[in-house]
Amino acid sequence: MADNAAKPTVLVIDDDPIDRAIFQRIESRNHLFRRLDLEPYADDALQKLLNKPDELPEIIIVDLNIPRMSGIEFIDAIEAGLPDRVNDLYVIMLTTSAFGNDRQTVERHDIVKAFMTKPIRLEELQDIIGKFQAWNSTKGSRDI
Repeated sequence: MADNAAKPTVLVIDDDPIDRAIFQRIESRNHLFRRLDLEPYADDALQKLLNKPDELPEIIIVDLNIPRMSGIEFIDAIEAGLPDRVNDLYVIMLTTSAFGNDRQTVERHDIVKAFMTKPIRLEELQDIIGKFQAWNSTKGSRDI
């Protein structure tokens, strides 16, 4: 991705410092994003997003299981707090398992476009960016 304007802004919400470091390392080596913000807790990230709704990231990657506020609670709060912006949000759920009961719960949310399974891999991030760019050009497809 040579054109910086074509690169998405990304917010990663994950309480695991190792996972956040992996995202940072991938970004520093591959320059996939226009901006990468990292937050350890969903409740803190939510407040920042609600306080600046005109500065939402283009992609939000949120861990499903985080202390204080789970990924599902975060999605519910975003939908309630920013109802006019829901169609602009592209959320990826980060999980340790590709299967589980939570997946069915999450799939009912239109803003969740895909799941990403840990460990985080460059190829999976590149795939997500490609899907985001396709979605962004049409604003509305779901690929769960």
